[in-house]
Amino acid sequence: MQHQNNALLSWPHEVPAPVAHTLVDAHFVRALELGPPQWWQQWQAARLAEMLAWLGTRDWWTTWAASRLGPSSPIEALSGLPIMLREDYRELIGDHEPEVPEDHGKLSTCSTSGSSGVPVTFWRSEMALRINANHYWADHQRQGRDLTQRMAVLSGYVGPHDGGHRVESGEPWLHPGTQLCRLVTVFSMDAHALWLCSHPIDYLATTPATLSGVLSAIERMALKAPRIAQVMTSAYAVEPQLRQRTRAMFGASIRDRYSCEEVGPLAFQCPESDDYYHCAVTNAVVEVVDPQGRHVRDGAQGNVLVTGLHQWASPAVRYDLNDIATWHARCPGCGNTAPALSQLLGRKRQEFVGLMP
Repeated sequence: MQHQNNALLSWPHEVPAPVAHTLVDAHFVRALELGPPQWWQQWQAARLAEMLAWLGTRDWWTTWAASRLGPSSPIEALSGLPIMLREDYRELIGDHEPEVPEDHGKLSTCSTSGSSGVPVTFWRSEMALRINANHYWADHQRQGRDLTQRMAVLSGYVGPHDGGHRVESGEPWLHPGTQLCRLVTVFSMDAHALWLCSHPIDYLATTPATLSGVLSAIERMALKAPRIAQVMTSAYAVEPQLRQRTRAMFGASIRDRYSCEEVGPLAFQCPESDDYYHCAVTNAVVEVVDPQGRHVRDGAQGNVLVTGLHQWASPAVRYDLNDIATWHARCPGCGNTAPALSQLLGRKRQEFVGLMP
């Protein structure tokens, strides 16, 4: 803890800029989510108008969209733009040099896993990466996590390590608890189960598939399961049976996140319900449409389209995730006034890509 104490001694004059950004971003996300719906609606419309105005000066975009903002609001104008399939997205971003306003920072590349059968490489700015990451920080607050406690991460995104895991000391300003990071592809499910049962933790971050495999291994080997506060999942659908098994064995609730690599976080599970996901209105415009591309009524099921508000380098606008969900104008689970999704199990394909914390 000495390095943490030394770092904190620099307050208030030497707070690192990334720490300040995280705190401000997370506060803003939560303020808009918890405030009157007019707040996030006005903010979202302003951000969308800025991005579409920027894109409207690019020939490659106007050729694709064949329309510009008219007298209607940006949100209404959005529904007049074409639906972007994954093949369209890959072709569009491959046909032009990526560029963003200077204050968006440097660009870096990212590639999806190609689970849909159409792999794609795209660009992200420093600002987009920052906003994505800080939405997950806001979710820590939303879910009431104590980040001074230990967290285990079983993921394919963990880098190579010697031994059973890599220990990462938390950011003393924000996330002082230790993380035990373990590369999921290196060990068997039995080995993961033995490791997890021998390392006391409060939180676990992994995929539903890995979680299910670990639970089965613990049952098969008759191990004494650890008690865990919450399990954070992403990247695949969470079956109700998996939630029941996790509660029974770990005493933990699953808190799932819905996302895609091209845009980032799209919706976070309601802290009061397993059934509903709050749309990440400060990161994306989420639409649920019928086969003709029209918005479905409240409580109806349809196809999920997303528009990233910060992903200007490789813009995904009305991007068809090929997922099925039910639309709610507000969350029925807790009454939150941001829109919500449910029944994400009804997707048209079996998996989508997610982001680990």
